[in-house]
Amino acid sequence: MSDEILTPPDYLSPSSVATFNQCPLKFKFSKIDGLYEPGTEATMLGNFVHEILEAMYQMEPAMRTIETAKLIARDVWTTKWASEVGTLIKGEKELNRFRWTAWWCVENLWLLEDPANVTPHSVESFVKGEIGGVKIHGYIDRLSISDGVAKVTDYKTGKTPRPSDVKDRFFQLMVYTQLLPSIDIDEPRSSVELLYLKDGVRFEQEITHDDVQVVVEKLQRTRAGIEERCKSGYFEPSTSILCNWCGFKKICPAWTKK
Repeated sequence: MSDEILTPPDYLSPSSVATFNQCPLKFKFSKIDGLYEPGTEATMLGNFVHEILEAMYQMEPAMRTIETAKLIARDVWTTKWASEVGTLIKGEKELNRFRWTAWWCVENLWLLEDPANVTPHSVESFVKGEIGGVKIHGYIDRLSISDGVAKVTDYKTGKTPRPSDVKDRFFQLMVYTQLLPSIDIDEPRSSVELLYLKDGVRFEQEITHDDVQVVVEKLQRTRAGIEERCKSGYFEPSTSILCNWCGFKKICPAWTKK
């Protein structure tokens, strides 16, 4: 316990909600103390691939080809990602492995869809608002609108989950469907879509009233939990296999290799 009353962040994001529910202490380190968590190979891979696809989907449909994607990948690698990834991965062989892994993710997009036939309403849209009284914001990878349905799409470069675990992975996108009015989108229905690029697997679901209620209740529980811990001054660590990839191991009192 502490006499110090900490100040919670004004806005949450789906990723910060996930962080708090994974480990309250990690949330405190990053979102309250403002400590920097170094990037990992997984996060850099995801960001590199996202940047390639964002640039491609901003082009005219006829330009969205594998050849164009290769040109974009080479350009953003040379101008940005070679130096950033080089701070984490050393050696030409390992850098080439990283680039090939990223490229296979990009190439697998064509197993799931023909980008020339996709009509995005927007890419990397910033959304913010309140859900159940909880302020929240974030970025939508891709938003499409067709036949009265607003579809929120997210690209994933990590491991494809088991079908039984997919529901949890939809949470972030379900949050975003409730923030669409902040960018003047008011379609009667919404759906979410996860594209797992490493394996070329798609998961999609239309959002129901029950889904929305689950989102509201989880956000409210999370916000209440954060505020309770800010008042007490104590954010407990929660250990799991995920600790092995945490950037705060050196300062965590609970760290032991899992």
